[in-house]
Amino acid sequence: MIWANTYSSENAPPKREDWNEGNRKELSAMLSKFPECHPIHELAKKTKEGDLLHFGLYYRHHKKTWSNDRIVLLGDACHATLPYVGQGANQAIED
Repeated sequence: MIWANTYSSENAPPKREDWNEGNRKELSAMLSKFPECHPIHELAKKTKEGDLLHFGLYYRHHKKTWSNDRIVLLGDACHATLPYVGQGANQAIED
């Protein structure tokens, strides 16, 4: 099962190598915003420490051009999507 939540944070997310460090602290802060009866608490309890990912999502302005001679950006390269929705290949087909 995959579950996700987004939240704003004053701190930048950890570097990729540090994903497993401090995630429970960030998770606890995020979970405190939900009532105890919310199902997200049960999902969090069942998630193993090593399976918990913490990453940043940033807004990116679109490029004016997506190609240069014979090189073209497709999919994830030109359409920023959340890493767990699996839309990169779909966007590449549309492109």
